[in-house]
Amino acid sequence: MNTPMPKTLAEKAMLVRLTRGMLSTDVTDNGATALVENQTGVRRAGKYRKKLLADSAKFAAVREAYNALYTYHQQHTLPWTDAGPRLLPASMYFDYTQEIRQLRAACDNALLLLRQSWVQEIDNDRHRLGPMFNADDYPADPADKFYHEVQFMPVPSAGDFRVQIDPEDVASLENAISEAERGVSRHIIESLLEPLTHAAQKLATPIGAQGSVFRDTLIENIAEAVERLPKLDISGDPRIAEAIAETRQLVEKYYGKEDLLRQQPEVRAQAAIDAKARVADIMNNLGGLL
Repeated sequence: MNTPMPKTLAEKAMLVRLTRGMLSTDVTDNGATALVENQTGVRRAGKYRKKLLADSAKFAAVREAYNALYTYHQQHTLPWTDAGPRLLPASMYFDYTQEIRQLRAACDNALLLLRQSWVQEIDNDRHRLGPMFNADDYPADPADKFYHEVQFMPVPSAGDFRVQIDPEDVASLENAISEAERGVSRHIIESLLEPLTHAAQKLATPIGAQGSVFRDTLIENIAEAVERLPKLDISGDPRIAEAIAETRQLVEKYYGKEDLLRQQPEVRAQAAIDAKARVADIMNNLGGLL
């Protein structure tokens, strides 16, 4: 029986680019800068910066929605060869697009509320900033500064070219694709190690000692990783799948027992040993891929 050929990266994933724009509220106040220079007699020593819309709940809601969009995109895609598009596993396309659609709608809804009260938001800042207020710091419409766009593209393949290209260009593209595949493995391993290492260090601090207090997210972050990473893992490396599965077992052992980890020294000590062992095992088996 013929052994099936392993799928290429182009068959396992696609590229997705998220672009967004946001209104910057950190601006230079030229008047305040000139005032300080005149009072001190010192020139070109620095510039005075001020924060716009610091008390605007509606502006904060827009920024929060845009940050949630970016965070989801970053957490559910994989690094590509540059800072632009990212890899999206083909198996995640429908889940990704559904969630991204909802997050983009949340951005639009929050922005609509801000636009409806934009004149009032500026007037509120006028009272807050007093003599430092400058109407020219604010766009006529915040929608001129806030935007988001998602683009999907196929992963390039040297075999896709229908015309003759320079062999060096083919080699460069193949190297880029190979590096992206290695990057997938690195990303998965690093995403697994980060919360594990943090937990191991925190739990090794004895109860009552400085730095021993932790939030429930210490365990929840590991739980989130073992749920998310298998969907992103297109490496096909059984060692990575095994590392995630064994880490899941560790999570199941301590999930929901955060209070015991805070109050019972023996439970905490054993959890620290288990977490350190997991980190060491991953590094021993997969450290060469980092």
